[in-house]
Amino acid sequence: MEFFIFLPVLAYVALSFGNWIHTSPRFIVPLWRSKIAFLAFVCCSVSCLLYLAVVIMALARFGLRTTDPLFLKICGCGSVTAAIGFVLGIFGKGKLRIPAMLSSPVMIAVWFMSVTDL
Repeated sequence: MEFFIFLPVLAYVALSFGNWIHTSPRFIVPLWRSKIAFLAFVCCSVSCLLYLAVVIMALARFGLRTTDPLFLKICGCGSVTAAIGFVLGIFGKGKLRIPAMLSSPVMIAVWFMSVTDL
């Protein structure tokens, strides 16, 4: 179920990064707030990539139990990086702030659903 929520988030993150790459001033003034927004986006992207790794690992192993220690460690890292991305997005400024602020809570919910097996 959560995989169908994850796919639009992954597409949104990829399209946002593509749009950001093609802008001419990537970092705007104040520079430190723009870089914080970039870090927030990176944290959200790492969370998305970790979830994609979990899905690939589950497909390779023909299933994944929610009590698997490796799965629980990856889930912890993914949810923490999404939460860090959300907190950093509060203080950030720039084109990557909104994608980080929108996709981070969704990724936290996806991680929660995957752990609780909803």
